[in-house]
Amino acid sequence: MRKKQKFYTAEFKAEAIKAIESNQDNVSETARQRGISM
Repeated sequence: MRKKQKFYTAEFKAEAIKAIESNQDNVSETARQRGISM
């Protein structure tokens, strides 16, 4: 069975990048907090 692909808005992506850059968060931690699989 095929998984349904998730789509993220440009705003969601920008917020994730901003969190990583401004807070110097770990990429893995930021992804986990936002429910993004890596």
